[in-house]
Amino acid sequence: MRHRNLTGLLRRLLEESDKPAKVISAEMDMAYSTLMNQLNGDIPNAKFGADDLLDFCRALHTSEPVAYLAAGLGYRLESITASPDGRNLDHEQTQATIALAEFFKAQQAGKPVDATRALLQRAIKEAEDCLARQIDDERSKPGGQV
Repeated sequence: MRHRNLTGLLRRLLEESDKPAKVISAEMDMAYSTLMNQLNGDIPNAKFGADDLLDFCRALHTSEPVAYLAAGLGYRLESITASPDGRNLDHEQTQATIALAEFFKAQQAGKPVDATRALLQRAIKEAEDCLARQIDDERSKPGGQV
């Protein structure tokens, strides 16, 4: 389901998180009651502060809300850093293949766009890690340049 507003997306991310909301609010340096009130759709004029969005994303380890905003403006969010975590290029390629398969499975299962978008971003990140690993490998060869 495509969220009609950012608050709905934030509420879903908070509800689906493995971390308790109290832990997330503490990591954001925000009172638990304030966080819950700001995300409560039943409270008139309750709004989540734009200044708190980055702290929310960091606490939940997600860029999905920022990607949602970018998509709403017709843009795509992409990482500017690659950080290969695989043992070698083959391992990076395996991680990328698995991530892409998870994206396709979610699409075929009819998962919401917000969920599939996050999986696609993960697959793209893994593919970028493959390129970064290839660059590192080529640079480490004698006389290697990229």
